[in-house]
Order: sequence, then structure tokens, then C-alpha cells
Amino acid sequence: MNPSDITTGSTGLSDHPAGSRPRVAVVIPSQRPPAWIGWALDDLSKFADLVSCHLRAPSSAAAAGLFGALGGWFVSTRLAEAQEPREIGCTLSEDPWPAANSVDIIFCLGVHICDEDVSESDLLAPQLGTWRVALPADLGRGASKAGAATATVSLQQIGGDRILRTSAIRVHRLSPATTRQRLLWRAARLPARGLRDLLRSEPLNNDGPSGDRPGMDRLRTDPPADDSATSRFGALPLRALRTGTRRAVHKNGWYLGVQVDAPTSPEIQAADLQIIQPPADRFWADPFPVVLTDELAHIYVEEWPDALGRGRIAVLEITRDGSWRHLGTALETDGHLSHPFVLSWQGERFLIPETSSRGTIDVYRQKGTDPLAWELDSVMMEGVRAVDATIQILNDRWWMFVNLGDPHTSVHDELHIFHADSPMGPWSAHSANPVVSDPRQARPGGQLFEWNGRWCRPAQDCGDRYGRALTIFAIEELTTSQFRERAIARLEPEAFDANRLHTLNSDRWLRVIDLHRDRLRFR
Repeated sequence: MNPSDITTGSTGLSDHPAGSRPRVAVVIPSQRPPAWIGWALDDLSKFADLVSCHLRAPSSAAAAGLFGALGGWFVSTRLAEAQEPREIGCTLSEDPWPAANSVDIIFCLGVHICDEDVSESDLLAPQLGTWRVALPADLGRGASKAGAATATVSLQQIGGDRILRTSAIRVHRLSPATTRQRLLWRAARLPARGLRDLLRSEPLNNDGPSGDRPGMDRLRTDPPADDSATSRFGALPLRALRTGTRRAVHKNGWYLGVQVDAPTSPEIQAADLQIIQPPADRFWADPFPVVLTDELAHIYVEEWPDALGRGRIAVLEITRDGSWRHLGTALETDGHLSHPFVLSWQGERFLIPETSSRGTIDVYRQKGTDPLAWELDSVMMEGVRAVDATIQILNDRWWMFVNLGDPHTSVHDELHIFHADSPMGPWSAHSANPVVSDPRQARPGGQLFEWNGRWCRPAQDCGDRYGRALTIFAIEELTTSQFRERAIARLEPEAFDANRLHTLNSDRWLRVIDLHRDRLRFR
């Protein structure tokens, strides 16, 4: 599979015959706009015809406010890559606004572009509307300083109240510059994603603008998360000191909670758990149970020995009476391994660990029945930064839920779905990818499970901290073009006398969860 298709969630729109590609005009702040605007145009050009670019300066009040918030920072800090001026391959029009009916859609790209003085007739002219990429006025700097978990960018309709796409990014609490870079990179992706959404719901009518807009009521209208945050002077140095002290004194302390004869439900009680602690020189996380008989099961885990400094896959054996033992290492490579997703199919067992350090999704096949013997079977995807691939058959079709990242943003932020006739692929991208763009609910947190007639998806909350908590979502609609889910339960670590948890799995009579407490580094 082409990595660029995976990253952008391509739906084949680039294969449209000549004359049917959407016509796009953009309004930009200068002839050499920031690089993120050039990236947005590159994305759009993959399946749309860029007809013209039009210059429009930000409102003077907005520009002054932006300079007041960021000017001093820019003087002392080199501009991030996303904000460096860039030449763009676009025909620059002398007109300040596209002519009526000359294009199918208009995008205003820039901070406070098209905030005022846009006539109603201009806004209603394009068939698919006029849209603004709405960024926080301070580009997330205030969020970093005030300790907010996320910052949000959205694609908003001008002259209407539609919000076509929202995307939350994980704030880098120690680096406003990194937060800014992440926001702008995500902003660059929204125009192409939004245009794909519009084309799915409303086919182009090249004869002119549409009087009513069928399908618009099916578009996302979620409001962006509240990013208001009051900057606190001195917050960043204090936070950096606390973070550095914690990392110097403590190390990760993941351990397991197991429940025998557990009901299949999104609820779990601390009193029902048997705690399994690893040796002091390692941690165990990402538990995946495989029940073998009515009395015996294996638990595959990420094992991180302190001396090794990376993860490998280990196996625990547990009996129904709660006794357990460590069997040994199932898989170790020269890169980090975690999230040992185990799949049984056609009488064989397959292991799909996280191998993002290799840029792949690898599939291993079990040799016979030995839980410690695995061999590489195939490479499911390559050239991807993929984490926590989770596969399930639903309605006679195989679905893969996986987070994909890129060098500019976090792997915690965006959930992608793929579908196939076989769990070994080939996989086709869901046409609405990414189906979730929010670190508080994107990253998979375990296998899907069925409860009360609904399939449920555990999701990590990585907004405040990696693996902070779990939210259980009930999937309400899943097709190759639609995805809807709603939160039905929340698992907080404090209820288990822990400070993090991020994986919940079950198989027949065994349910497992991982929990975290900080360990003293020098003990």
C-alpha cells in the first residue's frame, strides 16, 4: 500500500477523469505565505484543480494582536519550518476575490484571513461553500504555557455555522514552538480532508451552484474544544523542572490486573482484580490474553527490561485458580516491540506487535503450538508510523483500527480505519480517514468487544499524558464511508490506586488490564 495514500486517507479522488476534478480557489496572506499553506495546496492538488490564489491581508486588529502575542518570541526564536515563507506554484490573481461561479469551493488560509468585509454574494457563489481554517490566535502558545492538554484547529464555513472538520493536537507543555508546529501541520491537512468530505456527501454539479446542498446535514458539526487558557508567567520553567525531576527520580512501573470469570462489560472494579507485579528490573504492559482451555491461558505482554532499554514480547501462563508463571520471551528484535495483538485465523495464530520503529506493520506466525516460537510471515504495511493496530471481523468484513502519525505530529492524535476481505489484507483506507483526530480518544486501548448488542472500542486518553485513562466507545455506525461512536464508560486510574492505565482486553473467562505507578529509578 502506498504510504501517501495511508497518511492522507486517499479515497481515489485523484483518479477522477479530466473535467470532473473540483475547482479550488484560495485566499492567502502574501505572495510567499508560510510553508504550512504551501503544504495545504500540495494536498489539494492531488485531487483538485487549483484555479487561482488571491491576496488578502489579515485584519489590522488581528495582526496587531498576533504580533503582540508572538512578536517577542519570534525575535528570539528561529521560525519553525511550518512558518518559513515559501514560494507556491499558484496563479496569482489581480482580483481580491474569486469571480462568482468560477470555482467550486474557496479556502481562506491564514490566521484571521477573511474575518471581515466578505460580501454575502461572494460567500454563496461557490457550490461547495467558502471555508476558513480557524487557528487559535496565539497558535497554541497560551495553551502550552497554561498547561492545557490539547489545542484545536477547525475548518469552518464562512457565512454559515458549519464546522466541517475539527482536529485536536497534543500540546507540548514544555515547548510552545513544538505546539505551534503541530497545529500548523494539522491545519495544512484540513482543506483536503474537508473537500473529500464534501465530495462524498454532495457530488459536483458543474453546471453551476447548487440551490440547496444535499448531504450537508450529515457533515460533522461538532464545535471545537475550548482552547481558552490564561498564560501564567513562569509556568513553563516550573513545569520543566517538575518533569525533569520526575524523570530523574522515577521510571515507568507498569503492572497487570487480572480477573478470572469476568463478565464482558465496559465496567471493571479494583476489588475484583488480582495484581501481577513484574520483577523490579522491568515492567509489563499491553496485556493480550489467549485462553487455551477451560483452565489454562497465556497473556502476551510488552516486557521492558531496564537493562535492554526497549520493549520485547513476553508470555505469562495463568490458570483459572489465579496461579501464574513467566514462560519467557516470545519475540525480540533490534527495535522496540509492544502491543502484542494476537489473532487466531483459519486454525493458526498470528502476532501483530507494534513495530513503528521499523516503519512497518509486521505479521508473525506461530510455529506449531509453542507460545515462544514465532516467525515473520509478512509485512502488512510499510513506510508508515503506525501504532497499536487492532483487527476485528464485523459484519463479514475485516477492519483494522490503527493510529498513524508523521514526523510533524504525535502518533497519539489520529485514528485511521482500514477494511479488507481477509485479516492479512490487502487493506483499503476508510474514505473518512482519519475518523478520529483527537489525542483524548484516538489511540486504540485494546481489542473490540461485544456488549449489549454493540461492539465497543477501548480508547486511550493521551491528551494530558500518554496512557492517562481509558474511555470505552460504543460503535454506532461502521461502513466503508461512515463511522460514528459514542462514549459509554470511563476507566480512571485513581480507582485502581494507580496513575495511568491504557489497555483492557478479555478472552472467554479471563480479563486483563495494565496499570501504572511510578517506580524509584535507583531501587
